[in-house]
Amino acid sequence: MRKLTAESIITSIFIALFVSFRILFALSGEYISPGVVSLVPWDAVLVCGPIAAAGAALAAVWRCSNDSPVTGASVLRINGRQAAREMLRFTVPVLVAFTVISIVLVPVVCGRADGGTVDWIRIFTALVAFFPFPILGFAVGIAFQGLWSIFVAIFTAIILVYAPLLIMELFRPRADLIPFTAPALFGAYAGYDSPLGEPTLIWYALFGAWLLIGFALAFLTIGIQRARSGYGVFTAITSGVLALGLLFGSFVWAGLTEPVLAKEYVAAEYSCVEADSGSNVCVAEEEKSQLSKVVEAVNLVESRMGIEQSDKKISSYLLGSDGKDVHFTLPFDYNTPFEIASSLTGMDQCSVSKQQDLDFSFALTLWAINDEETRKKVEVNNGLPEETWLFSREVSEIQNMYKMHKQEILSCDMSLDKLTNNAD
Repeated sequence: MRKLTAESIITSIFIALFVSFRILFALSGEYISPGVVSLVPWDAVLVCGPIAAAGAALAAVWRCSNDSPVTGASVLRINGRQAAREMLRFTVPVLVAFTVISIVLVPVVCGRADGGTVDWIRIFTALVAFFPFPILGFAVGIAFQGLWSIFVAIFTAIILVYAPLLIMELFRPRADLIPFTAPALFGAYAGYDSPLGEPTLIWYALFGAWLLIGFALAFLTIGIQRARSGYGVFTAITSGVLALGLLFGSFVWAGLTEPVLAKEYVAAEYSCVEADSGSNVCVAEEEKSQLSKVVEAVNLVESRMGIEQSDKKISSYLLGSDGKDVHFTLPFDYNTPFEIASSLTGMDQCSVSKQQDLDFSFALTLWAINDEETRKKVEVNNGLPEETWLFSREVSEIQNMYKMHKQEILSCDMSLDKLTNNAD
């Protein structure tokens, strides 16, 4: 292989810098979750994939087209084997840049975490996910030639990256299944907020199909150049059919069979503290820097609701759902106490079909966390009727109301009208 080309160097540097920035950005958070950081290379595919495709298309035009400004008339003598060499000259350094940054920086960043382990399966499958994009771009550049093929490559890569996201939006009830049908994308928008559990065999099968798509695109590139040099179209046709067949075949098959690709993630190590009421509050080991804030929020909410004794099991989502009463999201923010309070106000049992009950549970949740913004709205008579009623009462009155109607409230079967009618 001859020396590196300018387009491969520039593309590799951009990809290395982008992936590095995305991984190092994890250091700016309140804590580091190795499971989440391990998914960053997947997230980077959403940007690096189209960029690699664009750079590859440019390389194909410059090195293998009839009107190449770089190679001139000698390009007319380029056959399939020589096109493969040019493709390797671009693809190898780009893949190496993505790979080296991912497998080096992720463990370095995760080494600063309080707990958890690097998810090497997700890192290496992100590399598989990225693999076809530079080859796709080179194939487009070879097929169409001319600098405008760069835009075709970008457009094609973006479709490959984002089309499943649009499909997921159209078929909302199957949102947990649609992303699995495009292995390059699954981690980016279906699991980035939380680590993913142990993969199943079908997971590996889909990523195996994705890897074969990359090789099929490589043979398609060679086949197109062979056909242009007068060696026939058999290689181009068969490899093109194979690539499209694998892509759409895996999509349709996964969409119809609805396979389970990964088990629920459950952190192996955790820390627990007992709240004032006796509620057991637990977080994954990597989240333990947030534990004191969560316990404080539990104490405040339960105290305001008048709960003196409780045996609830309250845990973060990283500890799984089995045997847990309440879940909350970390890092700690406004949503964390809201999620804790929602389990006490029936909010998590409500649906939009019960609007009045939903309004009451929502207002009670805001009252339970003593939301400052809602208090200000009530003070200027700008709050909802439920909010105004709750925030204008003494705390002891709401606590007594909660004890009397606890079952109805927990089942989201209480509204302000029902409450005032019962009082009458």
